[in-house]
Amino acid sequence: MKRLGPLTALVTLFVVTCTDSHSPPPPAGFPPPPPPPEALVLKFNSPSQDEGAVLIELRGPGLGSVTASDSAFTLSSELVSDTVLRALVVGNVSNVEILKVMISGGNYLGVYHATLSEVASKSGALRDSLQVYSVTITGQLRR
Repeated sequence: MKRLGPLTALVTLFVVTCTDSHSPPPPAGFPPPPPPPEALVLKFNSPSQDEGAVLIELRGPGLGSVTASDSAFTLSSELVSDTVLRALVVGNVSNVEILKVMISGGNYLGVYHATLSEVASKSGALRDSLQVYSVTITGQLRR
C-alpha cells in the first residue's frame, strides 16, 4: 500500500470538507434574514429641484402592477414582460419616491436594476447628461 504525503492528505481533507453537503447551523444569537419584499419602491435622485419627468426601465424577475408614489404624478407604464418594465413619471419628481412596483417570486433587492433613459426639466427640456442622476430601489414588506 502506498502512503500519502502530507500535501496530498491535506488536499484530500480540503476536498472532502468543501464537498460536504451538510451545512452547519447558523450561530446562536444571529437573527434570521428578513423576508423578501412584496413591492419595490423607486426613488429618483437629482442634484436639481427642477426635474419634471423621468423615463425609467426596471429589470428583474416577477414584476407586476405599477403605481405612482404620489397621486399628483402622471404615470404611463408598459410591462414589456414579467422581467422588464418601462415607466414615464411626470410631475415634481426631484428627490422623491416616484414608483411602487409589486413583485412576486420571493426575490431579494439585489436582482433588480433600474436604468434612467431620459430626464426632463419642468419646462420640458431634456437633460444632456444622466450621470448626475440615480435611482434608489428599496423594498416594502407585507404589512
